Amino acid sequence: MLFSVVIATRDRSAELAQALESLQRQAGAPAFEIVVVDNGSSDDTKDVVRRYAEAAIPLRYVWEGRPNRARARNQGVAVARGTHLLFCDDDVELPNRWVAAHAAAQRDERSVVNGPILNVESRLQRPAPRVANFSRAFLCSCNVSLPTGAFIEAGGF
Repeated sequence: MLFSVVIATRDRSAELAQALESLQRQAGAPAFEIVVVDNGSSDDTKDVVRRYAEAAIPLRYVWEGRPNRARARNQGVAVARGTHLLFCDDDVELPNRWVAAHAAAQRDERSVVNGPILNVESRLQRPAPRVANFSRAFLCSCNVSLPTGAFIEAGGF
């Protein structure tokens, strides 16, 4: 099982660096690659990606100049090599076992797994966890994994 972590970004190089740093610290993770889709940045996003491309985890940079998150994520999937996709936003700090947790949840090849999303200003604010079933119309794309084939079969974003 190879996971492709797809991150769409635009003019948030500092936040992207934090997200990439947290991906470099993943523990217990299966093999994974990172695909960063630059959605028309005018800042130093490409330089940030170049810096992290020298690390042990394979990382690729894709340019999609027409600003549109759905289009950017679809471009990332188009070049992804993984059997499974993981989507996260460019402004996240991921837990050290984020990839491993999604991999464990992906035993059923038809699973779509949404993880928790904490919108907090500091690490001192931690809401209590909840479990919910969402309708098929709801997909939060900032912490989700699914088989690549299922994503393509559904027609992408």
